[in-house]
Amino acid sequence: MRLTEQYRGAMWPILTGLESGLTRLRLALLALCGVAERNLPLLIATDTIFHEAHILTRADFTEPLEQFLREGMREGSINARDVAETASLLFNSVCWTYTHLRAHHHWEAGRAQTLVVNLVLEGVGLH
Repeated sequence: MRLTEQYRGAMWPILTGLESGLTRLRLALLALCGVAERNLPLLIATDTIFHEAHILTRADFTEPLEQFLREGMREGSINARDVAETASLLFNSVCWTYTHLRAHHHWEAGRAQTLVVNLVLEGVGLH
């Protein structure tokens, strides 16, 4: 599935990076916005596409985010109570808010990306 391949491709350089967990988490969420941007018509048409992709590919889209959260917790840059829950919250909050602002409010991609990622990271206490 093209969406899954794009997501994996966007995450790979971040997964192999050497930055802190928090920095890589931010980079991953920005990359998620990039994948959403390339697939706006599809994401506007259905809010279940990532669930459908998971069923077809068995790819869990929150796994990279969970890894960055755990790494950040180990190094002290992140304080999360429930890694799986926080990763799901981050993924969905960023993906769907970004998609909505781009498609229905016609925000510029860079503006939407920066404001959404900053807000979500601050909102869950990840600075």
